[in-house]
Amino acid sequence: MFEAGLVERILNDVKDEPGNLPLLEFALTLLWEQRQGDQLTHAAYVAIGQIKGALTSYAERKYGQLNSTEQEQVRRIFIQLVRPGEGTEDTRRLATKSELGDARWSLVQQLATDRLVVTSRNATNQETVEVVHEALIANWSQLRQWMAKDRLFRAWQERLRVAMRQWEETRRDEEALLRGALLAEAEEKLKERPEDLCPSEQSFIRQSIKQKMNAEIDNAY
Repeated sequence: MFEAGLVERILNDVKDEPGNLPLLEFALTLLWEQRQGDQLTHAAYVAIGQIKGALTSYAERKYGQLNSTEQEQVRRIFIQLVRPGEGTEDTRRLATKSELGDARWSLVQQLATDRLVVTSRNATNQETVEVVHEALIANWSQLRQWMAKDRLFRAWQERLRVAMRQWEETRRDEEALLRGALLAEAEEKLKERPEDLCPSEQSFIRQSIKQKMNAEIDNAY
């Protein structure tokens, strides 16, 4: 049973935006968990953060329950689930298990159980994960801070992935490997942040380095 006026208050918060419907479902689930007897109250609605803040407040609470090592791994997971906008808003990105690594996947599954991410499989049967809702990217202050700090790295990594796809499409033609300033930057990132580069990305960079070294040897003779 809803406390008097609560239904109207919730509907007013939802308004007519289709994107708010998953947030409504999430907020109602939390509200039910906070019920007093069989009554859903205004006080509980405020406590969960209402429609706009329910998901982010819940995310912050779950994050706070992790130890420092888990929190660092969650940071590394979530920055891979955001595609940095360039002049536009950041958006959700579908990441694969192979990108995040087996060691982090158990934590991904925990986050899925906690309803902060959604796991699935793509067309090639790879296990995938994405954030549960765009609102988490837009409104969770912790995630926004992570992205502010790692925006340049993530933007570079997305460009690297484009180059990798082009290389794969050319059946790994040596001419499609990294060269010049692009390779120099990739070498630097490989030294600085290997833990944030998946094995295929590291391999792509190393093959580019090897090709450069072979070319230098050939030019020496």
